[in-house]
Amino acid sequence: MRYRELGAPGHPGLRVSEIGFGTREIGGTVWLREKGEPVPYGLGEADDDTSVQTIARARHLGMNFILTSPAHGDGHGQEVVGRVIARDRDYWVVGALGGLEVEDGALKRDFSYDTLVAGLDASIERLKSYDVDLFMLDNPTQAELDDGACLEALQRIERTGKAGFVGVDISNSDADLAPLLDARVNVVGVRYNIFEAGNAETFALARSKGVGIVAQGVLADGLLTGTIDSMDEFSSDDERSCMQRADVEELIRRAAKLSFLASEDRTITQAALLYVLANRGVSVALTGAFRPKHVEEDVRVGNMRPLADDELSAIARLQRDGFPN
Repeated sequence: MRYRELGAPGHPGLRVSEIGFGTREIGGTVWLREKGEPVPYGLGEADDDTSVQTIARARHLGMNFILTSPAHGDGHGQEVVGRVIARDRDYWVVGALGGLEVEDGALKRDFSYDTLVAGLDASIERLKSYDVDLFMLDNPTQAELDDGACLEALQRIERTGKAGFVGVDISNSDADLAPLLDARVNVVGVRYNIFEAGNAETFALARSKGVGIVAQGVLADGLLTGTIDSMDEFSSDDERSCMQRADVEELIRRAAKLSFLASEDRTITQAALLYVLANRGVSVALTGAFRPKHVEEDVRVGNMRPLADDELSAIARLQRDGFPN
């Protein structure tokens, strides 16, 4: 495993594994109600014992960064994490998201100071910890950021000592990255993968300003793994089953254009991770493994050569041309 700095020049950062662990998958699915109909929120049923084994395997292989949210399985993902890290807390760099939770069958958004603190305290309890290393707002909108109240609340939380670093996750938000680089945050979470590379040029600026970048969605919801051939592979309790079929089919078509990245000793998944890590402004690429074998595949990129210049150029041409037929 290789390591990078989360939070950069100018003050001590956090040394994190370049591959990190997200908890969407291990949280399991909860059902929300939209217009009177049940809608899955999550990626399907999770087996807790397997999840524990997966996190333990990640730790054995050198992964030390984990990012959780109370919205992942209505807190269940954090409870599973707590079963593993409680006996080894000082090894882990633990991040928690706040401001978005499941309540009465709906997603509740509240970035007020009192609600954020209460949510953080509940996360710390579920994690069986005494604090978190990083606390991030969970996808505030650009309007909420422009209002400023949520950022003020975040700074107040930093002063409580419950979190060493603070940040904002905008991986599923309409918010812009650039303004956050001057917002007195340590970390920003963004969605970044071969299909969605729009913020890449801003990452170097973030690094120069001491802002770490957590790359999320690095495998494009699994569509960059090379293992999904049809939308019909998503079970009914997987939120991806609610995506537009045409959108999924287009991404599957685009993924097929990347087959040249696979070789005898490298999978498409690993090539997709190497692409994200080729940007030195990225501090950590967050994956959502739910079986030990997935962690093992992800972590192997630490022993691989970076993507070659001609491979990166070929990807850039496909991106520029819109992955033509």
